[in-house]
Amino acid sequence: MHNREHPNINTNKPGIVRAAQLAEVNDLSPEQLAESKIMEMRKATIALVEDTTRKEVEEKAKKEIEKKVNEVKEKTIIKAIKRNKLSLEEIAEDFEVSLAFVKELQKKIR
Repeated sequence: MHNREHPNINTNKPGIVRAAQLAEVNDLSPEQLAESKIMEMRKATIALVEDTTRKEVEEKAKKEIEKKVNEVKEKTIIKAIKRNKLSLEEIAEDFEVSLAFVKELQKKIR
């Protein structure tokens, strides 16, 4: 570094960037160092909370979509049962559900 007032370092090399970060840490007072550690912990906590929240939202959305798909599938199977053009076995095979499930739906509509 030629000028401490206006440092110009090669940030393309990770080793130099790390050394510059360590030098900055060494120049901090104990209070500044403690505050820096607190800020880093806050960043890590925020990232963890955001990640957890995102996963929870994704899981909830996935469950809601599955629920909607199952509702639509159930309604479609009920329509097929009411049309009475296919046997219960054929309906179960076509919709990739168990025969017991189709029979349960048949009981519901009668």
